[in-house]
Amino acid sequence: MRAVFVKSDRGASVMSSGIPRALAALALLAATAGVLGAEPTAYVTDTIRLALRAGPAADQKSLGVVESGQAVEILRAGEEWTLVRSAAGLEGWVPSRYLTEQPPPKLLAARLQEKNRELDARAAALGEENARLREENRSLAEQLASLRQEFEVFRRDASDVEGLRARLESARAELAAKEEALRRGIDLPELLLRREVLYAFLAGAGVLLAGFVLGWFMRRRRRWSSLA
Repeated sequence: MRAVFVKSDRGASVMSSGIPRALAALALLAATAGVLGAEPTAYVTDTIRLALRAGPAADQKSLGVVESGQAVEILRAGEEWTLVRSAAGLEGWVPSRYLTEQPPPKLLAARLQEKNRELDARAAALGEENARLREENRSLAEQLASLRQEFEVFRRDASDVEGLRARLESARAELAAKEEALRRGIDLPELLLRREVLYAFLAGAGVLLAGFVLGWFMRRRRRWSSLA
């Protein structure tokens, strides 16, 4: 079983021409409207209603109705009559010449319109997504620029810290040298003082010793003189 569509007329041209001829007819109609200019334009409706017959004959009882453009399911195909089932579930016989496997232009137009609406909605969504991504990209660019500035500040601060550390180490070394020099400057006078005291003591002791020796020598000489 396969699905077919009810045609809008029973001429052989609709069955054989298909969509290209329908589009050509629309183009010709549009061109004719352009030539006529301000003349009013009207269109002939292509909607027909087919009765679903209880048997393969026009005098059989009507069980329901299908319209042109509706899809029906073929249950039993024949040259003149075909047993079909409608979308509503009704079964009946219709003339085979009114059936075609090609979708009618009206249905194609409706599908194209629906597809166009879907594409428009998708384009709008993509436009919004594109705008959102642009805004996000701009925000990320600003954050990156801010991070770069912070990094430059940090790098300069780190350089200053290294300079301060070097100056601190130099100051520490200079202070240690000055402390050592100061300590040595204090010890030197003390040593000199100790040496001066020692020299004075030795000098005094020498004077006393010399005086004692000289006195002893003078006494001995006097004694020797008295004995002589």
